[in-house]
Amino acid sequence: MRVSRRGLSLAELLVASALALLVALLVCGVFWTSLQRARWTEQASERQRRVLFALEHMVADLVTSAPEGVRRLSDGTLIVVPLVPTVADNQRRWRLAAIGYGADSEGLWRMEQINPTTDFGTTPSFPTIPAGGAGWQRTVTPGFVSLDTALRGDALTLDAGVELFRSDGSSVILHLLRTVTFVL
Repeated sequence: MRVSRRGLSLAELLVASALALLVALLVCGVFWTSLQRARWTEQASERQRRVLFALEHMVADLVTSAPEGVRRLSDGTLIVVPLVPTVADNQRRWRLAAIGYGADSEGLWRMEQINPTTDFGTTPSFPTIPAGGAGWQRTVTPGFVSLDTALRGDALTLDAGVELFRSDGSSVILHLLRTVTFVL
């Protein structure tokens, strides 16, 4: 008895190879897309974490103040003068040092006087931030595109706009809102 051994023709082998290559390219494409999205998600999450940390730091600074210790300048800068509780004479005392917040092309910035006076006043004193920030320490959290504030009664609302970039190169603005209620 004769056993017939039939192999694949060259045409069948080329078609099978082309199909295998096509499937491999599709799998690689799906893998590459998911890898890009994972990277984008990680970057967006990191940016959100930084922004939330900066906002919480701002809220912590604001909580130490009162409505009359917060002033928004015409350029959008927010100046905060901390309130120092004193029990001895039952009066509110203001620390004669200020913290400034604002947003520009670099991101959200926070400036604090480096060598503030240790005196305290019965009314808040709002220093001006000199051009170039001389005498003030500046820290920047990148990623912010806007910072809006609204003071209504005993509550200050912060609206921080954060730019998140999509994997296709476009971007979207995410608004993070925080409300600080002053305890008088």
